[in-house]
Amino acid sequence: MMVTTENGWESIPPSKVVRRGITGTNIVLPLHPHDCGFVLISFAAMYNRDIEPLTGGASDEGGYTETNSVYTSNHKSGTGIDLNWNKYPFRKKTMPAERVGRVKQLQVGFRGLIDWGRDCWGGNPVDEMHYQVAKGRPMQAYVDFANELRAGLFGLYGATAPTLDPVVVPPALNPFGGLLMRGTSGDAVRRLQERLNRDYPRYSRLAADGDFGPATEHVVREFQRRAGLLVDGIAGPATLKALGL
Repeated sequence: MMVTTENGWESIPPSKVVRRGITGTNIVLPLHPHDCGFVLISFAAMYNRDIEPLTGGASDEGGYTETNSVYTSNHKSGTGIDLNWNKYPFRKKTMPAERVGRVKQLQVGFRGLIDWGRDCWGGNPVDEMHYQVAKGRPMQAYVDFANELRAGLFGLYGATAPTLDPVVVPPALNPFGGLLMRGTSGDAVRRLQERLNRDYPRYSRLAADGDFGPATEHVVREFQRRAGLLVDGIAGPATLKALGL
């Protein structure tokens, strides 16, 4: 069952997760497919480069989890990460003051797009290992910042920076500024369903009800497969462009 996690992002199933590598390490974390996940993994890369090394690998860093003891945990939406968790245990302040200041500077550099568990809940609880996509920030802000990172901001990536489907979100089709995927609803989804039914009636006979459920996902996957696109069942900019939307 999908839930709205603490920062406002919907939980996602394992099939939606994208495995993202932290540049400068051999660590790979499962995260959200939207560019918010790219920004989050870039924050981790900057943390590793400029604050302290991430040396624990899979036993010391964490991303998406399908279940969590906290019902609304951001890990369930792939929008939260834990870094050097053995060094920074839950509910304790153990990070040196100088390093705290550097983390806060990094947050400023990321324009408030990343919240820190040390203080984002008013200090109750304290979670110095935890970083997450900020609550209340528009999805488009992550797309824009991700594109700046890919273009060379902070010198983190070169011309071969990793890029996924969501780069520019067509505002006319997708007014809420995100991706169309299972669990989303509204006029944007209805228009997607109508276009699939109109142009691909051989395999698309969807109810144009504006709800992106399993049937819509199945048809989107089939369209992506036939069009030679990444088959993930998510209608992002590349898929929408191929549909003429």
